[in-house]
Amino acid sequence: MKITKSQLQQIIQEELKALHELEDWEPRSEYNVGDLIEVEISDDGYDKSIVNIADEAEFVPTHGVYTSEKFLAKIIQVSQMTG
Repeated sequence: MKITKSQLQQIIQEELKALHELEDWEPRSEYNVGDLIEVEISDDGYDKSIVNIADEAEFVPTHGVYTSEKFLAKIIQVSQMTG
């Protein structure tokens, strides 16, 4: 299964929206411009994981049995949260 840039952006937007809908969710400052994140998406698109990593050497580009996509991304912009 291949994923386009626009599909990835949509998935990330949906996940962030889901976080906002959680009752006890508070904005985290762990995602800052320049941070590296490891993103993993399951074959069916339901399970997604976004994890901060310290440097590129920590990233292992392997796929699990049910993993469709796994990649390294760098944060280039963080939007302002409005309450």
